[in-house]
Amino acid sequence: KEQKWGYADSLGKILIPFQFDEAGNFSENLAPVRLNGQINYINKAGLKVISENFDEGYAFQNGLAIVEIDGLSGIINTLGEWVVPPTWPLIEGPFYHLYKIGTDSSIRIFDGQNNAF
Repeated sequence: KEQKWGYADSLGKILIPFQFDEAGNFSENLAPVRLNGQINYINKAGLKVISENFDEGYAFQNGLAIVEIDGLSGIINTLGEWVVPPTWPLIEGPFYHLYKIGTDSSIRIFDGQNNAF
């Protein structure tokens, strides 16, 4: 049988049923989960709260998460709104609240508040 992931407490009580292909750690009350090849974010009740269907999605830090669609990266907030649209081949971070955003020929620094340097 195919292995599925879910969430349990430290005593083994199932909190969110084992139904996901992958399940990330909760951060800022949200967790990235993969189901049918796509990443969405769930809350601690197991409800899908960001359902953009990303190819990749990472944990939230300081209210922001890096996500990928069609090989391009962007940054969303905890409401699923784009802070940086998915138009970049590279986004790394955060490093002290800063993100490295770039292409093959240039790198920019983004501070998470719509300021690029």
